[in-house]
Amino acid sequence: MIRKEVETFADEVDQEIRVRHVVTEDVLLRVKERYYEFLPQEKPFQGELLLIEEFDKLQQEEYQTINLFDRDENLRLRLKARISKRENHIDVVFNSVEASYPLQTRKKERRETLTRKPHPLLVKHWDERFADLLAYIQRQEARLQEESPEEFRGLEENLFVPAAQAALVKANLREVAEALRQLRLMLEKARFGYASLVG
Repeated sequence: MIRKEVETFADEVDQEIRVRHVVTEDVLLRVKERYYEFLPQEKPFQGELLLIEEFDKLQQEEYQTINLFDRDENLRLRLKARISKRENHIDVVFNSVEASYPLQTRKKERRETLTRKPHPLLVKHWDERFADLLAYIQRQEARLQEESPEEFRGLEENLFVPAAQAALVKANLREVAEALRQLRLMLEKARFGYASLVG
């Protein structure tokens, strides 16, 4: 029961303070793992492919010489180019004419998580729930310590309890104590999540 309560509380806090959404963006399409490709359109020069390593060296300020290849990876042309101010474009100088040409792209989805500050009334409600759940867990931990029978401490030497069952009983007690510790940790993590946003 307490596990379900703590998990519900943590999920409620998480859903309220974290907004998840998907962002779609254009990224350059790799061709044959080594090249970027110009979009198919009229251009005054031959060559569809550009080496990725050469593209990565380009800058916006100054022109550099690059190699253009055809689909069979044969060198077709060397010309001056630079990164365009337009996204996913390259500025090329061919026959003393400067023009900007787009490169082939693909859509890529990226997940983003944004945090938002919860309403003060919601924070007050969460603080009350946190206090109630934490008090319950602490009572259970204290009860486990205080009410564990004294004979559990020397259970292995007890003549009437087989040693295998004594180990099982002690393992169960340790498991319950660890489960309570994990629940308290989950509860405190949820509280820290919203309390850090309130300031």
